[in-house]
Amino acid sequence: MPKHILIAYFVVCFILAAPAAAVYSATPHSGDRAPEVIGQEMHTGKPVSLDVLAGSWVLIVFWNTGCAPCKRLIDNELAALSAGEHDNLEIVLIDLDTESQRNAALDILSEKMLDVTSIFGRGLPLFVGLTDADQPGSVSDMAREWNVRGVPATFLLDPQGNVVAQHLRGSSLIDICEYYLSLDPVPPPIGLRTSYSVQGDGMVELLVDVSSPDRIDLEVKVDYVFYTLERDGSGKPIYRGHGEKITNPGKGVPEYEYTADCRQGQTVESVMIDCRGFDGLSYRVQVKVPGTDDLNGGKGIWLRQGGEIYLNFPEHSREFSG
Repeated sequence: MPKHILIAYFVVCFILAAPAAAVYSATPHSGDRAPEVIGQEMHTGKPVSLDVLAGSWVLIVFWNTGCAPCKRLIDNELAALSAGEHDNLEIVLIDLDTESQRNAALDILSEKMLDVTSIFGRGLPLFVGLTDADQPGSVSDMAREWNVRGVPATFLLDPQGNVVAQHLRGSSLIDICEYYLSLDPVPPPIGLRTSYSVQGDGMVELLVDVSSPDRIDLEVKVDYVFYTLERDGSGKPIYRGHGEKITNPGKGVPEYEYTADCRQGQTVESVMIDCRGFDGLSYRVQVKVPGTDDLNGGKGIWLRQGGEIYLNFPEHSREFSG
């Protein structure tokens, strides 16, 4: 089993010290004001924006025609939600395709006959393994604004336009939407964001920033796996964007769990991870929404934020978006 060290301490504060390494692009986090969405409805040509949808819950789904999981999401969870009695929910599908695939996207959506709003995103996601500079002119402005690096990417917005949940897939997507839509009045969103710094000698500090407007303590889990990259003839690591060897020190058990003391409204937890002998790691942070223990098959509803950190290729480190 690889060596790993976890050192944690609470810092109750409202301003983070700047990390020693570059942090991520401005991915919308739980608790953030959502970036704008502006476009035309693909079928009717009517203008669409979040201002027009203000006052409703909004489920935003980035997808494209070559994505099989996207099509399953449309066929199953989105079909169920659009057919349900959710007068206060607007579903907005944003197609991240090139112009040549626009008609194919229209055909797919016309066949499904869903009660949704569809927008053509005019370009591709920032695909994993590529930077914005690697694909000039082909990246959708909305994908860049939302930092969408893969599809499907999902975000649930409250009637005030705040991101309350992301990374929504499978049956949990329906459970989470129905839970939030049932709340009256709508509570302020729980905040979750992450950042990191490389401390030297392979040590990585992961900062988990959690805020609770109701000042209720929150359950938090941190999972991670290590990456080992291929080497060239001289022993230098090679980044290919795929094919990394993954080692999980915890064998499926969360590497770190704690209860965030939110009496002051916000806490920042520092988790030190020993990456010596590895080239990077992929992590996922989860925060449990209070009062949801009986939902989602008894697992509760968890907000998620994740990312990848590459020690030798910081330009490819990223947050998971949606």
